[in-house]
Amino acid sequence: MKVWILVCGEAETPLPKRCTGAAYEAALAAAAESACVPGAGRSMKAAGRAVYVAPGRRARETAARLIPDAQPKTEPLLAPTPRCAWKDTAAEYPLWLWQLMARRQARLGDPRQPESREASVARAETLIARLEKEGGDCILVLDGDFLTLLLDRFRLHGCASQRTGLGRWQPEELILVSRRDDHCGACNHNCLLANPGCDIGRDKARRLGRG
Repeated sequence: MKVWILVCGEAETPLPKRCTGAAYEAALAAAAESACVPGAGRSMKAAGRAVYVAPGRRARETAARLIPDAQPKTEPLLAPTPRCAWKDTAAEYPLWLWQLMARRQARLGDPRQPESREASVARAETLIARLEKEGGDCILVLDGDFLTLLLDRFRLHGCASQRTGLGRWQPEELILVSRRDDHCGACNHNCLLANPGCDIGRDKARRLGRG
């Protein structure tokens, strides 16, 4: 099973750098339904693979533009992790502080946050279990905190992630998730044994009959 993750395109209206609690919550709700700014992402073919998109306009638009032959299905399990302001106040704080405190409260199970970390993990595990049961290759379109958590849960399930970018994931970036034992693992290339790109990978693929 190979899972391609396509990160949603950048929202046309970015989140404010400073805001009140009410404005923070309104901006998060608007971002999911925002139009996308066309970026540098390369188009790809679904080629018969199932394509699942997170609820919201940005995910749908990203799939429509970058996977033109797809017949995407909206998957509620891919929904952005819901966040609320950590307190009711008319004071403005930096965006990073609102986000940091919302994540902290979710980890602590604070009732102000609609979804605890445990609930988010359970959602990711439900999705991974379903994809493993289906067994076929697929494409997921999502972003945000839930993407970060989902990649971590894939890692704990013995999967490796190959990225087209560096640092924090970028809008329209493509990430390939596959079983770690499907890779060479003998050098920094870490080739997929089905398509090895170096002599070490090709030799291991021949020995294992995986080439």
